[in-house]
Amino acid sequence: MLVKPRRLGPAFLVLLAGLAQAAELPLKLDSALVIGRTGQRARNPLHTDALELQLVRGDWQPPRAGDAVAVPGGDPVRWSYKEANDDGWLGGPELRGGHVYWRVDSPRRRFAVLHARGHSSVRVNGAPRYGDPYNTGWARTPVVLEKGANHFLFRVGRGRLQAELLPSEGRAEIQAADRIGPDMVVGRPIDAEGSIVVANLTDAPLLGLQLRSTLEGGRTQSTEVTRLAPLAVMEQPFRVKGPAASGEKGRLRLELVGKDGKVIDQEMLDLDVRKPEEARWVTFRSAIDDSVQGYGLRPALEVGPKEKGLILSVHGAGVQGRGQANAYGNKDWAHVVAPTNRRPFGFDWEDWGRLDALEVLDHARRSLGTAPQRTWLTGHSMGGHGTWQLGVHFPDHWAAIGPSAGWLSFWSYLDSGRPEGDTPTQRLLYRAQSPSDTPLLFDNLTPLGIYILHGDADDNVPPSEAKQAIELLSDFHDDFRSHFEPGAGHWWNRDDEPGADCVDWAPMMDFFRRHHRLESPREVRFTTVHPGVSARSHWVTIHAQDEPLLASSVDLRRDPHQRRFQGTTENVARLVLNASHLLGEGAITIAIDGASREVPAPADGRLHLVRDFEDQWTAVDGFPPADKSPERAGSFKDAFRRGFVLVPGTVGSRAETAWALAKARFDADTFWYRANGRVEIVPDGVFEPLEHRDRNVILYGHADSNSAWSELLGGDELEVRRGMVRIGDTARRGDDLAVFAIRPHRDSAVASIGVVAGTGPVGQRLTETMASFVSGIHWPDVTVFSPASLVPGSEGVVAAGFFGIDWSVADGTIAWEPVAASPAATAVGHDAARNE
Repeated sequence: MLVKPRRLGPAFLVLLAGLAQAAELPLKLDSALVIGRTGQRARNPLHTDALELQLVRGDWQPPRAGDAVAVPGGDPVRWSYKEANDDGWLGGPELRGGHVYWRVDSPRRRFAVLHARGHSSVRVNGAPRYGDPYNTGWARTPVVLEKGANHFLFRVGRGRLQAELLPSEGRAEIQAADRIGPDMVVGRPIDAEGSIVVANLTDAPLLGLQLRSTLEGGRTQSTEVTRLAPLAVMEQPFRVKGPAASGEKGRLRLELVGKDGKVIDQEMLDLDVRKPEEARWVTFRSAIDDSVQGYGLRPALEVGPKEKGLILSVHGAGVQGRGQANAYGNKDWAHVVAPTNRRPFGFDWEDWGRLDALEVLDHARRSLGTAPQRTWLTGHSMGGHGTWQLGVHFPDHWAAIGPSAGWLSFWSYLDSGRPEGDTPTQRLLYRAQSPSDTPLLFDNLTPLGIYILHGDADDNVPPSEAKQAIELLSDFHDDFRSHFEPGAGHWWNRDDEPGADCVDWAPMMDFFRRHHRLESPREVRFTTVHPGVSARSHWVTIHAQDEPLLASSVDLRRDPHQRRFQGTTENVARLVLNASHLLGEGAITIAIDGASREVPAPADGRLHLVRDFEDQWTAVDGFPPADKSPERAGSFKDAFRRGFVLVPGTVGSRAETAWALAKARFDADTFWYRANGRVEIVPDGVFEPLEHRDRNVILYGHADSNSAWSELLGGDELEVRRGMVRIGDTARRGDDLAVFAIRPHRDSAVASIGVVAGTGPVGQRLTETMASFVSGIHWPDVTVFSPASLVPGSEGVVAAGFFGIDWSVADGTIAWEPVAASPAATAVGHDAARNE
């Protein structure tokens, strides 16, 4: 964001003096300029916003009361003066999707901490910083106040904002408002992990810090603090180790220690102590980002069956996993396990929320030793949607599912149709949303028992969502039940038995107990829209698709005595079949899609099949590790799902370097807030590719501004430079283009390279407006867009699509808009072979 100077008349100087606040800290926002919506946002990769368009183009300047922002196709929206109430909150209908401008004058350059609540994001002197849309109080943002005027531009989504600037003292601090600590269990020593946020309060990187943790009665544990980028916050793990608790709380001392061994900051934390039969909080280390995550556990009683089952219960919006576990009574036949979705709101059990549920399920199964065939899935509200989502994507994980007050998809819940787009580029852009289209995969529910629960007076999630599911299931399913509780709203509990009825509903629990998962069925019918999300059902893996992110399905049967697989496929390019359960010895017959042939039995029991030149299935020894696979299938957001590290460029201009660091820090901090994530920022000059070979790497900047580009993507079919982006043989010129893309890491069979780049200042600022960490918003393998994407009715997507199975452009599906779609761009080269 550029702040343009403007000439100030005498009357404006008087008004501005009333709005500006001198930076005597602490300083509360008590008055500001506000403006209502200047565009439209939805669960959509494209949104419109006239104010953001000013920011992106560099036309924005500090507003005056009465200034108007012209909104194409609508009336102008004006800035107005507003004062905070006695509690320090600015509020009003204009702040439901509007902006707040606050100017702060500082007599000198100094550091501060911005503590704000209710904002989606804020720009501080042009740099984007994360927000606190859910009003948690976690957002304590290190900032620099420059000498003179400082400009804070908040985007507010939920109708109110509170903000204050606090003095910054020292180099770093522990921010204890957001922390994860394991519960202690009576009579049991503890050896577990927790995490807490550490902030860098300076504009230089911090290295060599230690986080020391001492549990009362135990030995001090020391953990190295990961490199902290300037003015950044980061979740830092620590170890909790000590004897069994002797009181109601476990006392834990945390100390942040510098290189010199001196304590910089410290906090005392209380750990809850639970009886063995009580619900408790369990922690583990995530493979996604090496963060510490947790889940609620309501343990099964020791009486009853020796081998216990597992109920995975996914919570509703704003509910903690701990609270979800507390909503159940103890059972003698199953443990109740409640993952977090990465946050109380998180990702609607899609994206990283879906991955969290799978990680928790795996951790709980291993630690509890539950029976795989006795695993059930349920959830309430947003968790009801999560039940549908996890059910359709992973049908072989569950014996039965029970959505309560659940909605099917974003489009059914919002009563809007799924967007499909009017142009080839838009159609490919919106195709990336297929994993969110739950009803598209409903056939996968065929082998599962289903119990649908809903209050018939629910005014939060309408009962029509459950009725739509019933209508869809009635066409093919013969093992589902439904119950609409008369007069019940969204959350209800009608009896005095332990557990809340809307989640711990006795008839549904009885339904679960009657259902066991079939270990190895003879027949498998399975559909996926993205092997990177879900590729396997029982003994079948859809390894790759012909047309990416369209429905790919198999209807296969295995005949063990005949050593034969037969059936049909649709939109499947590569298959893996587990042949280890076939009986006898010798060749295997493949009778799939109308042709039959014999193939040798694989030594490892995994049969790899591809289509040959005659469009028949043939066996191969394996697939090239450099190709797309379920472990590395794209699309763009997949780059943020494997121990990823953010690498901003430093070899470009001063403006390019400042943008790259600010955007990387914004993404890291946003991922911490939304995903309880832990993300390392390593500048290109420090980055060592061999140390991160099997980690995903996100490059911020282009080939001229990021020195890591040449080693990771030099000679690649994707190239971004100043004033130009090229995909294969097609290029566009202009400084207003933004690029999101994912490419394979050449030195790894599993890691990817993400690209966040702009061809110039306008394109770079445009990347800051696009939501990467919001569920329901998806991007294909590559997207190139211009500022026109922020204008209603304009085609701002310049290129979009998917690379081929071998990650090539020629075998991919990539569309370009005509040159006129990007006024500042000129075409170079020719269109790729398979443009839509």
